[in-house]
Amino acid sequence: MPRYISCCAATASVLKLSRPAPSRNVACKVNMQKLFTLVAILIFIEYSCVQKTPEYVKRFPHLEYDTASIAILPFQELPSWIFDSTYVSDTLLQAELFFIDEYVTRSVEDFNNWQILNNSKSPWNIDLDKWRYRKQIIVARNRMGEKEVWVNCFCDSHYDSWRSSLVKVEDGGTCHFNFKVNLTLKKFYDFHVNPAA
Repeated sequence: MPRYISCCAATASVLKLSRPAPSRNVACKVNMQKLFTLVAILIFIEYSCVQKTPEYVKRFPHLEYDTASIAILPFQELPSWIFDSTYVSDTLLQAELFFIDEYVTRSVEDFNNWQILNNSKSPWNIDLDKWRYRKQIIVARNRMGEKEVWVNCFCDSHYDSWRSSLVKVEDGGTCHFNFKVNLTLKKFYDFHVNPAA
């Protein structure tokens, strides 16, 4: 009995009851009900305010990246023109994400320079700053054990499922380009810009 009374006394002080209860047992029951109600409300608020982690972030929880502009897609059911059947799934390191950004810049500079030299009358130009391209990245390891990524860049924002589904477009010009990076050998290749519509 003394434990029950001390528990109720502590509960009453937490809830800061302003008037004395007529009976200790009745007051303790009322205070316990208020306490349980308060705890239930707090638990409800906690769980309703917490946002669920999207599936595309769960794949690489150890990486920090801007999910508004980058999606790392799973390695499964890929078209054979991306990676053939000899490739297997792999993961990324944080530093490798920075390398990928560098290769986006370098590959676009190479493309723009080539256009100026070889298509001087009407050169195509990819403007990374103007269009704020989004990137889809797929990570794989080739049969020689080298880590490679396929990077798909696009400037259109009307693809609702771009974080979970591969964006495949037949045209779009410089608004859509992709390439591969061999992170082990530190080189990019297969740079492709979509034809204009």
